[in-house]
Amino acid sequence: MDSRRPWAFPLTVALLLMGATVACDKFFVLRGAVVSCRTGQPLTNATVLARLDRGVEEEDKRIRVDSRGRFELTLNEAHTAWATVSVEAPGHAPWRTQFRGVEPRHEIEVCLEPMRTTDGSASELIEPGASAPR
Repeated sequence: MDSRRPWAFPLTVALLLMGATVACDKFFVLRGAVVSCRTGQPLTNATVLARLDRGVEEEDKRIRVDSRGRFELTLNEAHTAWATVSVEAPGHAPWRTQFRGVEPRHEIEVCLEPMRTTDGSASELIEPGASAPR
């Protein structure tokens, strides 16, 4: 290191860190809704879980959908990260898929099938405010 410019190394590190921060301005953001395949109604008791498969070490992230069955899942990862996303709701078969990066403003609709009981009938729970299927 040049002793005539003691500020050069810290300045270089700071500029590199700023560049890395600016370069990662697109994060892994997945928006969507969870609905019943049978009724098309939002499932307001669903949980969305993301497990990072490829990216910087981030812990699993679990969120609940809102009162309209909608969610926004954000990982502090580049939009090119790989993550397995699972969706679960009581009385429904779980759903899972891997995303190998997401485009900005990417939205999905997850349709969950009702589970079957031993007699073959659907065990789907009726959501509050939803009408019963006919």
